[in-house]
Formats: sequence, C-alpha cells, structure tokens
Amino acid sequence: MSHDPKKINRDYASLAPFFSQRLQMAIQEAQDQGLSIDFFEGYRSPNRQDYLFEQGRTREGKIITKARAFQSWHQYGVAADLCFKIDGKWAWSKSDPWDKVHEIMDDFGFEMLSWEKAHVQITAGMSISKAEKIVQDHGLMVLWSIIESDRTGPRN
Repeated sequence: MSHDPKKINRDYASLAPFFSQRLQMAIQEAQDQGLSIDFFEGYRSPNRQDYLFEQGRTREGKIITKARAFQSWHQYGVAADLCFKIDGKWAWSKSDPWDKVHEIMDDFGFEMLSWEKAHVQITAGMSISKAEKIVQDHGLMVLWSIIESDRTGPRN
C-alpha cells in the first residue's frame, strides 16, 4: 500500500506509544506555559521521506531534510516535528522561542537537533543503522521496547 508522499501524518497513534504519550504531555506543558507550539508531523513513510529529500535537489523548493528513507527516526515512530501555531495557522519563524520549547522537551526526555529546531526524537543514543538492523531482525516493537526501557520517563 502506497501513501501519498505529500500528505503530512499528524496521527499520534502512528508513533511509538511511549513517545506519543510523552509528546502529548510535553506539548500540553508548553501550551500551559503560554507557548503556541503544536504537533506538526510524526511518522513518515519511506516514500514521504524520499519525497521530502528530493525537494531542493531534484524538485523545486528549499532543501528541508538531510535524510533519505530509513535515515530518519520519523520512519521508526520516535521522532516528531513541532511548529508554532498563530491564529490557527502554522508559523515557521527562527525568532520563535525555541529555547523555551527545548527546555520543556528536554525535561520530558526528548533529544533535539542543533540544526533543526522543530525536530524532537527519542533514540536512547542509538545509531540509525543499529535501529534499522533491530527492526529487520526483530521488528519495530522490539526497537520501541529497547528505546523505551532506556528512557523510562520525564526528568521533571
């Protein structure tokens, strides 16, 4: 079954359950602190990841990802992109208070990327190649279990 690579997945249920729960709690905490942050994208099919990778390379637009399919934690259900939402519209701005968002996300055990402020993930320090091998040999649920057991909960 092929998914439309242009379609953004905002379904919390497509993420690892522990990741989804923690993400929802962290976003709620940020919103409670007055930050208009929300869940922009979670799981990406390999087809969508390659589609995004092609942008700015073989297709018009600005380059938005360095990762091809299975080089991103989005394919493993343990990564999400956040975005500020102003008056019901997604607002991408480098001047948004990402430092405050990152403090909250860190308190909930998320890892951030220095070059991509909107991205959060939980990998337990694992390499993407190791994750791919675990999934190939044992399945996605085993990967989730390994990552979850290493990062058992929020730090606050």
